[in-house]
Amino acid sequence: MTRAHRWLILLALLACAIAVDAQEPAPARNAFAGVETVVLPNGLKVWFKRLPGDPTLSASVSVPAGFDQDPPGLEQLAHFTEHMLFSDQPGRTEADVKHEVDERGGSENGFTALDHTFYFIRIGAAHGPFAIDWMYRLVSPHAMDSAIVERQREPVALEVRARPRQLFDWLYAHYVDPPLLRVPGFWEREFGLTTEDSRDYYPWQSLHRITPADLRGFYERYYVPSRMTLTIAGDLDRDRTIAAIRETFGTLPTRAAVPDTVTMHDAGRRRAQYSWAFRSNVRYENRYRLAALGTRDRVIAIFLRRWLDKRLNDRLRFGERKAAYGIQVGTVRRGPASYLYVYGGIKQSEYAFARRVVDAEIESLRAGTLSAAEFASDRAAVASQIRVQDATAKDLEEWVGSEFYDDRTFRDFPDLVTAFETIPRGDVESFVRQRLVPQAQVLDVVYPMPLSEGVVAAMALVLGWLAVVAARRLLRRPVDMTRIRYVARFHLPLLYRVTVLPVLVAIVAVAVRLLVYGFQLSYEWFLVGIDSFWIQWSVIAVFAAVTIVLGVFMLGRLPRKLLCFDDGIVIKYLAYRSVRVAPEDIAEVGMRGFAEVWLTRRLWSCLPLAFGMVRPAIYLRRRDGRSYYFNVRDNEECVRMLGENR
Repeated sequence: MTRAHRWLILLALLACAIAVDAQEPAPARNAFAGVETVVLPNGLKVWFKRLPGDPTLSASVSVPAGFDQDPPGLEQLAHFTEHMLFSDQPGRTEADVKHEVDERGGSENGFTALDHTFYFIRIGAAHGPFAIDWMYRLVSPHAMDSAIVERQREPVALEVRARPRQLFDWLYAHYVDPPLLRVPGFWEREFGLTTEDSRDYYPWQSLHRITPADLRGFYERYYVPSRMTLTIAGDLDRDRTIAAIRETFGTLPTRAAVPDTVTMHDAGRRRAQYSWAFRSNVRYENRYRLAALGTRDRVIAIFLRRWLDKRLNDRLRFGERKAAYGIQVGTVRRGPASYLYVYGGIKQSEYAFARRVVDAEIESLRAGTLSAAEFASDRAAVASQIRVQDATAKDLEEWVGSEFYDDRTFRDFPDLVTAFETIPRGDVESFVRQRLVPQAQVLDVVYPMPLSEGVVAAMALVLGWLAVVAARRLLRRPVDMTRIRYVARFHLPLLYRVTVLPVLVAIVAVAVRLLVYGFQLSYEWFLVGIDSFWIQWSVIAVFAAVTIVLGVFMLGRLPRKLLCFDDGIVIKYLAYRSVRVAPEDIAEVGMRGFAEVWLTRRLWSCLPLAFGMVRPAIYLRRRDGRSYYFNVRDNEECVRMLGENR
């Protein structure tokens, strides 16, 4: 072999090595690493991340105040403030604010959440100075011009679908679901948080109460530089970007932050609730309350939710048994309170298996029985996913808007990739042992109804019929109609029907609503925790039957007509009930005027069915003290017949 041949072979081998090396993918960059934290003299915190090669930059501002900071009666104030920042800018209309972004190929928006408000702009990296200036103008102090405030009411109302209440809206708000008779919702029950769910939430009214002064006050209270976080991510020069931020955001006036008034307390007990609905699978949601998490614990919670999501889907969705189409694991935060949840629609026949899998995965961490190799393998997969899938400026922006918006928890931008790659198994196990404990669990299971809709409807009809039959048997007394001599119907005057009857109807309605509220309380605190369809629905059926019987009994207290027999009288009521009065039990019968009944002690034990102001009415008193005051078609004739029965 000649020297030339040797050189050709070496060159060929070198070319192959270079080709092979070129085919190996370069490791994805870690977008979470190296995010610089800069705090301006006015207290505003800046997170800056240079992403070389990223064609798009993102600028965002988070403010830790949202719907939960709306004062009672001024709901939607935080949301209204968000709208005003886009529209109330000197020399620019709302359309101008949007168009100057559109014409540069960018997009912008903002949203108000329960505990924070978030603004962002996404635009080409070449427009960095413009994006910073645009965002500064957006969040800088606004005059809240009254004319612009009036123009913005309608867009906010349209967005939240607010409208003036109609008849049934008022009925629902003040009778069906009044705040006073509302059982505590999840956040109030589990964390003691006061939310709009405990108020009379009427967005149309509250929106029209909001004044420019209210908007300025909300801005000055919560849009404080020391509580705001500006995040800039993209292919930008660091020094020029920080200089531009200092020239703009650095001029925001320094103000003292208002102390946080949101308080919470953990319920400190396990809760399980079971219900049934017409559905095809089991809706399963297993929550664990996570109160007062610090920075490290929140990072562990984020890792745990992704780790569990992978593990559970590998076994329940992609495993051989296909117990669920998908299992979701996530965290939800509301101010100082948060929870981790496992949620999914599970095949009914595989529900027990799926429950065992979920419990086993959590228990393997709690007990420390998971092998180090298995943990490390899944940890690497989770870390690789977040490294690859969250690598752009837009991805970092979304993390800030959903997780890192509270400056008191995250002073620095957390490097999730490195944290996920290096998180010790012991730290995760310790978190689970301390946080995912039985007394922090809130389990909510909705089973498919074991009976068809037709069967349930038929059973409801039968139950109602049996309740009416039972009430009739309890109320009905046999009357020998062959000895009847006279019948007279009670006549209610028009004034009585338009005044007294509505009051009686209102009293009955209030009584029914209180009865339902009592059942709701007993259901929430006792019945819902019984994992048995037949026990739960038997109690519900008994309550429904008792309600029907009580309704019949109420109707059985309204007299309808008077029957005279040769051996006494019978007073018939609206529903089945009748009262027999023997001749010797009639103490007094006569015609009495208004003053003789309504203005005397006779009224105390009397059922007044007449006023007696235009003409005297019949007064009938029994020897046991009970009496009736009424009109019939012919009062004189009726008094004569009653006198003959004494």
